[in-house]
Amino acid sequence: MKTRIIIIGIISLFICSLIGQESVIEKDITEKLDDIKGELLDVKMDIQKDLDEAKDELKKIKIEINNNSAYMGIYLADLTLKKARRLGYKENYGIIITGVKAGSPADIAKIKRDDILMEIDAKKVLDKAICTEIISEYAPKDSVILKIFRNEAEMKLDFVFGATENIYYNFSDSFDKKGKAFTINKKKENNSKSVGFGGGSWIPVYFKQDLTELNNWLENQWNFKDELYSEGVIIHGGGGKGNVGKGLFVGGMAASYSKEFSTLDDSIKVNGKYSLSFGGVTLDKRYSLSKKIKASIGFMIGGGNFKINVTESYTNLNDSSLDWDNINSNLDLITKASFSGEKKFLLFQPKVMLMYRLNSWLSIRGEIGYLLGYSSKGWETKFNGSSYSLTGAPDVNMDGITFSIGPWFGF
Repeated sequence: MKTRIIIIGIISLFICSLIGQESVIEKDITEKLDDIKGELLDVKMDIQKDLDEAKDELKKIKIEINNNSAYMGIYLADLTLKKARRLGYKENYGIIITGVKAGSPADIAKIKRDDILMEIDAKKVLDKAICTEIISEYAPKDSVILKIFRNEAEMKLDFVFGATENIYYNFSDSFDKKGKAFTINKKKENNSKSVGFGGGSWIPVYFKQDLTELNNWLENQWNFKDELYSEGVIIHGGGGKGNVGKGLFVGGMAASYSKEFSTLDDSIKVNGKYSLSFGGVTLDKRYSLSKKIKASIGFMIGGGNFKINVTESYTNLNDSSLDWDNINSNLDLITKASFSGEKKFLLFQPKVMLMYRLNSWLSIRGEIGYLLGYSSKGWETKFNGSSYSLTGAPDVNMDGITFSIGPWFGF
């Protein structure tokens, strides 16, 4: 019995000891949890501080997306053969309009879904990429003529491009009270100014050249008196250029002029002809002064020449009629001689241009420049296929002011 009491006592003491240790462990765990909660609170406060600092920085940030370009307001897709057949369209170019945005320039122009866009200002629309490229050549408010296919018939529409807008994203005053969301503020910017895509035209050029010595030579040799111009002349030509990027236009031009003259002294007749021509490659930098007014500065580099041809005829025929049976012997009484001289030049022509746009395809342009010529050989003539230099020839240069005004087709 005593033994049982002792054993029970020992077991009781052991249980009490365990209960005491559990209390100590629970107290330690509670203290650890409190420490962790404190550390987490400190971390949360640090994170909140960092977030507040980040918000302050974001409020200072403004992001601009430059999206101010010509705008139609249509959805496009490349035209498939199946779709073309269904619409009765037989051409091998064009794109299909799959939708029109409400209130857009296309909506205003009455463009409809399933219309086929064929041309923009006579430029064929081959696919979506070409269409985007053509539209990029225009500026907002530019007027063009669209050629479309609708209801198995072609038609033309006057169209004015709209303007997309530059969007400015900023975060100022955009966080809500809880700091969980932001809104996007945006505003419009002024329209950009297009410098155009290129074109071409007939080019009349006023050119003033000093021909005093050549006129004196013609008078001394054949009694021609001031046959050649002294106050300038209009030279007719043509040219064109295209935009290669960054406002640079590369092209070419050429022009020519000629004048014939003659004298008759007793039985001697002299016919003369003076001709001038020049041309070359052009490079211009164009600037947009306004939506309608464009200006450029550039130059032409190329070559040119002028020629003088004189033919002298002498006859001993006294009668006003010839004998048909003796025509060969009569021709022996006629003497004919000719002279031809030519002077070639390398040319450089700095120039400035001002253009006023009347519509999307027609402008009025004026250009002023100065032609500078360099000749390494001087006057030359040919006898029996060989070239000979002419000494003592008139000192005539291809230097002079140039002025041109006329239409320009394109932009």
